[in-house]
Amino acid sequence: MLLIGRLRQAVAVLNPSVPQVARDDAVKQVVDLGTPVLLAANRQFHRLLVTGVPVQYQRDGETRGDFVRLVDWVDPARNEWLAVNQFSITGAHHTRRPDIILFVNGLPLVLIELKNPADQNPDVWKAFHQIQT
Repeated sequence: MLLIGRLRQAVAVLNPSVPQVARDDAVKQVVDLGTPVLLAANRQFHRLLVTGVPVQYQRDGETRGDFVRLVDWVDPARNEWLAVNQFSITGAHHTRRPDIILFVNGLPLVLIELKNPADQNPDVWKAFHQIQT
């Protein structure tokens, strides 16, 4: 559920000194975290989000290592912020449609499930269970 075009654009803006091939590798690493276990994948994604994506590339005949930033934590105005209402997520068995998803640089970082306080029985646990599925 990444917005790949927006992620590629942000990676280019935030990492202009890193060669294109390394930036492409960073995006590929984010798209495929290499682990099917949800908890491990979440930890891996968090690590990449906070520290950057490790990449290697050739420059002047030498192999260099670097980290590609996905988010500018110092200057938040350099990031692209997007709130999407009713974004559909298609899974193996169901399609889900959370009320609001907040994307930063094409990465879904916040999911919001709203409940109407005017309902007879607004229940935070119903929202919680909707998010869990």
